[in-house]
Amino acid sequence: MSINKRKAIRFKSEEPIYAIVNGVLPGDVFSESRTGCGVKFSKASILKKNDIVLIKVGKLSRVKAKVVWVKSDLVGTNVGFEYLF
Repeated sequence: MSINKRKAIRFKSEEPIYAIVNGVLPGDVFSESRTGCGVKFSKASILKKNDIVLIKVGKLSRVKAKVVWVKSDLVGTNVGFEYLF
C-alpha cells in the first residue's frame, strides 16, 4: 500500500491557467493544490530550489512562494512551488 505524503490534494485545471513569477517569468500551471502548484516554463529556468519568489496564479493575487523542486528537460523546466501564507 502506498502512502500519499502530500499535504493537500492535487488537481488539474479544466481550463488553461497561467502563472507569472516575480512579475516577468510566465509559465503554464500543470498542477494545483491549496498549498502550492507546479508550473511548466518553456525554456530553461533561472529558479533554484529554496528560492523565494512572488507568484501570481490565474486570477489570484500575488503570493510569496518557495521553490521546492526543479526538473529540466529538452522542452523546458517544471518547477514546484509551495505557497508561504
